[in-house]
Amino acid sequence: SGYIQAVNEMFGRTGNPWDLGRTPGGSSGGAAAAVATCLTPVEIGTDIGGSVRLPAHFSGVCGHKPSFGVVPQRGYIDHVTYGALDADVNVIGPLARTVDDLELMLDVISDHPERLPSTRQSARELRVAAWLDDPACPVSDDVAIVLDAAVSALEAAGVQVDRNARPEHEFGDVYSIGMPLVSSATSPGRTDEEYVRLLERSDDADPTMAMRARASTIRHRDWLLMSEQRELRRRSWEMFFRNYDIVLAPTAFIAAFEHIDGGNLYTRTLEVDGATRPYADLIAWTTQFGYVYLPATVVPAGRTPSGLPVGLQIVGPFMGDRTTLEFARLVESVTGGYSAPPLLP
Repeated sequence: SGYIQAVNEMFGRTGNPWDLGRTPGGSSGGAAAAVATCLTPVEIGTDIGGSVRLPAHFSGVCGHKPSFGVVPQRGYIDHVTYGALDADVNVIGPLARTVDDLELMLDVISDHPERLPSTRQSARELRVAAWLDDPACPVSDDVAIVLDAAVSALEAAGVQVDRNARPEHEFGDVYSIGMPLVSSATSPGRTDEEYVRLLERSDDADPTMAMRARASTIRHRDWLLMSEQRELRRRSWEMFFRNYDIVLAPTAFIAAFEHIDGGNLYTRTLEVDGATRPYADLIAWTTQFGYVYLPATVVPAGRTPSGLPVGLQIVGPFMGDRTTLEFARLVESVTGGYSAPPLLP
C-alpha cells in the first residue's frame, strides 16, 4: 500500500490522475485512479484506517466505508486476514464515480442489504452537523476553503447545518484509542519474525513507533480495556445521533501530496502551511469514525486553488449507510460530483 500511497513491487508506483507526481491515496490508490480515469466503473477496497475513503478523496471519486459487519470478509486475503474471523475495524467497501453506483455495489457485496434501514426523510430534511476542523488535527487552508464552500452551498440549497455540534468525547481520543485499535487489528496477519521485531520496539524512543509496536503486540487484557473505552465513544456517538442524522467532516487534512519514499506511517512527516505534521495525521479524520464502526461516504466537494480534488466525508449512525448515501447524492448535485481529470501525458 505504500503507507497511504499506491506502491507495490510488481507494478511500481501509481500516480494521481490529477497530478502524476502526487499520490492517489492508499491502500486502494490504484483502484481509485482506475475509477477516476474511467478504466472501470466501480472498484472494491478495504478500509481499516481509510483505505477506501482516502483514495476517493485524493483522486476525486466517491467511496463508501460501510458500517462494520455489513459486508462479509469471507474470502478476503490480505495482511490483516484472520481466517474464519472478521478482522476488527476492517470493512470492505466500493469506489465509484457516482453515489448511485456506490449503493448498487454495496447491495451486491452486502450479506443482507435489506437489514440496512431506509432513510426516513429527504436529504434536505436531515439534521446535519458539520465538524470541519479541529485543533487536534488542523485542516490545511486550501482544503478548509473547499469544505466551507461546499457546506455553504448546501446551506444555500436549504439544508440546515449546525457548524458547532460536537460529540462529548475529544477528537484526540483517536490517537490514544482509535489508532492503537487499528494497529492491534492488523497483528494476527503478521509473521512471527515481524511480531518479534515489534516486541523489541515497544520501548522505542519515537512515541508513535512505540505506540504502534505496543498496540500490535497488545495483551488481551489491555485490548479489552481499550475496547471498553471504544464502547464508551460508541455510546457518545449514539447520543450525538439522537439529535443529528449525519455529521460532515474532512476526509484528510490535506489534498493529494507529492510521492514520498522511505520511512513509514509513523516516521514520515509532511510540511503543510509552514508547519511540520506527523504523517499519521493523514488517517486521523478517517480513523475517528472507523474504529467506532460508523458508516461514512466520501463524495467530491470541489477542488483546491491548485486544482486538486477534495472529498467531503459524510458520517452517520451505526447501520445508517442509506442515510449517508442519500445525503451524498444531494452533495453530488450541489457540488457537481465527479469530474474527469485532465488528460495527462
